[in-house]
Amino acid sequence: MAGAVGIDRCNALLEVQRLDLILDELAQQESTLPHKARIAQIAQKMAEGQSFITKLEEGLDRFESQIQQGNSTVEQLKQKIAKDQQGLDAGDIDYRQVEVVTADIAAHNARIGEVESEQMQLMEAKQSARERIADYRAKIEELQAAKEQTLNAYRQQMAVLAAKQVQISAARDEKRVVAGDELVELYDQLRKSRGGTVVGVFDGTRCSACSLTIPTALTECFINPGDTGICSECKRLLVYQGEADDE
Repeated sequence: MAGAVGIDRCNALLEVQRLDLILDELAQQESTLPHKARIAQIAQKMAEGQSFITKLEEGLDRFESQIQQGNSTVEQLKQKIAKDQQGLDAGDIDYRQVEVVTADIAAHNARIGEVESEQMQLMEAKQSARERIADYRAKIEELQAAKEQTLNAYRQQMAVLAAKQVQISAARDEKRVVAGDELVELYDQLRKSRGGTVVGVFDGTRCSACSLTIPTALTECFINPGDTGICSECKRLLVYQGEADDE
């Protein structure tokens, strides 16, 4: 489309473009809000913390199992010692086996000491794991609070942007009506194919969009305010608003 469409329609189209560029900027702001990255970072830290808790809880189960095994071992050894000691006290053991039985009792007592020492180490490790789990859970609670705070800030910012988009879209739609279907259809096609600024203003010699000088043959198309054409250099739509002193 090229020709005279009227200054009011041209000005309306330029306003449509100005508002569309603002909407583009708002969309860019929306997609680059820092809150998204912050929320993702917090979520990752929370997941890492929960993973550590899971591993520590698995360790607690192993510690408990080993402690129970140790308790069973100590109980069995004590039963053997009691039985052997009872035999010695009652004189039921052959004198030739007394020395062997006495050595067994001493060995069992030594083993009980070793197991109980291991038990103490396991219980200390168990307590340490519980403390670490508590620390991780506290940190996760702090991260959850930070996540909620960041999410609320994100929602508020999104609401502000959405309100602006609604307001600007309404104003743009009004100007699209003034610009007219045919001009708007061409504008939409150009926006779809190249995006950004698709309408330039002819200032008498140059295209404002690409800043290049328009060939003389083409400038003859721009006589009256409201005349339109296509820039021979950048292929954008050109509109002529008239000379600076034109009424």
